[in-house]
Order: sequence, then C-alpha cells, then structure tokens
Amino acid sequence: MTIGKKIFSSIFVIIILVIAFWIVGGIYIVVDSKFRSGSVNKFGKDGFLLKTHEGTLLMGGGEGMMANGRETFSFSVADDKMIAALEAVDSRKTVKLWYDKTLFSLPWRGNTNYFITKLEVMPDIYMPQQQMPQPQMPQQQIPQQTQQLPKQP
Repeated sequence: MTIGKKIFSSIFVIIILVIAFWIVGGIYIVVDSKFRSGSVNKFGKDGFLLKTHEGTLLMGGGEGMMANGRETFSFSVADDKMIAALEAVDSRKTVKLWYDKTLFSLPWRGNTNYFITKLEVMPDIYMPQQQMPQPQMPQQQIPQQTQQLPKQP
C-alpha cells in the first residue's frame, strides 16, 4: 500500500467512527433524565423533509394563567405511545413530562435532544379563593397632656 492509500483509508475510518459515535450518541447516550411540569402549549408534526413530533410546554401551567413572560420548554417525541398520549391531553391540564436528554439530536428523531419518556396528568386542585383579612390600622394614641414644671429662678 502506498502512503496516499494509507492516509485515505485512515481518514475514511475516522469519518466512519465519528458518524457512528454521532448516531449512537444521539440515540443511546442519555446525559440527563428529569421532569418538567406545565401545560402543553402546542404539539404536532414539524419539519420540511423529515417530519418529527415536536411540542412546547409552558412552564408552571394551569388554566387561567397567561403565557406572556413564562418560560417554555421545547421537546421531541419518538415513541408512538407517547405521541398518542400527548395528542389526547387537554391543553388546559397541568402535566408532568419526564424526559431524557441525549448527547446529540438526530434530524430523523427530532429537532431537540429532549425526548419525552413518560407523561403524567396532574389532578385538578380546586382552591377556593379565600378572602384575605384586611389589615387593621393601628389606632393612633393621643398624647396625654403633661404637667409643666414651674420655672426655677
């Protein structure tokens, strides 16, 4: 083998190894597993060429809350059972989404590297509005008149 062929074959092997690491890292290497709660703002297929299921969670969720100024969490879904479960969720419900963060995102799996693994719909908590007690103003005390001492010569 000539030097040129050795260099070419070495570069080819390195490129193949990098691509293999990218694919394995995007699917199997989980760097974080956590959950976030809120209300699902949007969910559906996204993408021009490769259609993937993407969604957005409004953090802190719940009915009657405004979306302005709230933090959002973008996620992807690759599992068919999770897709069906998320499509059935009412957007006014508060949910807890468990996710795995992978090392890389792969274009055919999703736009993000946050993949939903579990969905939990939180129970409605009815808290009647309680009237806050009105603060009582302290009564002003009227200073009592003091006796003046006679002046000394």
